[in-house]
Amino acid sequence: MLFFVGAISCDRKKEPEGNYFLEFRPRECNFIFAVPGYIEKTVYQGNTYSDYKFYSETNSFPPQSFFLNVETHNMNIEKLFSELEDAYSEVSLNLDEPIPDLETQIELNYRKKSATSSDLKSALDYTAMIEMEYRIDGVRNFKISALDKLFDHEPGTSLNEYFKIIRYDPDFIASSDTHNLLYGFSDKDKPEDIDEWLNLSPLAPALMYVAFREVPDDLPESIRFVVEMETDKGKVLRDTSQVIQFNR
Repeated sequence: MLFFVGAISCDRKKEPEGNYFLEFRPRECNFIFAVPGYIEKTVYQGNTYSDYKFYSETNSFPPQSFFLNVETHNMNIEKLFSELEDAYSEVSLNLDEPIPDLETQIELNYRKKSATSSDLKSALDYTAMIEMEYRIDGVRNFKISALDKLFDHEPGTSLNEYFKIIRYDPDFIASSDTHNLLYGFSDKDKPEDIDEWLNLSPLAPALMYVAFREVPDDLPESIRFVVEMETDKGKVLRDTSQVIQFNR
């Protein structure tokens, strides 16, 4: 679902400063999506780079490369994009009430990061608009489970302790209680542990990637995962991934 979040435009814009501006996209959490993928690593000039690719029925991958992309949205974008040719326009207009103080913090933190990052400065040479999705609902509970027995646990049992968070996108964590940034774009010590993240009472992520801490010995050749999230408004969201085929 990453391509849904990253490709939509709207009319709420900050005034340009330098050669780019941030376009904020506040949304409630009404839907959640669990999208499997795999990581391809490449080495260039001594540096290792990770390429996050989404799974399709035509490919398989080793379980060591597996990740699960958890995406939240205010619309059923999966259904919308399968039915409407011009779905981007409809989604772009469907924004919710913003949190101005949080937007100010995000922009200041992002600009501070971009001023010191050669990678960002290079990218911004070619970019006038930076799309900034964020969610206005907090997370109270979150669970990953499987439809098959895994880690010697019966189907439906929480597997949170066997997963780690490997990526937040956008790369910040904000409090649902205070609407303050808890971790910014430059912070390298963001929580990997799901329970540690939940204890922060965070605003829901637009995108969050989770992966196995260790590949389970009882991992079947194919499996489906389930993600459930309860918001601070009492909404319980749930999605089941497609069948994932692993190669050994």
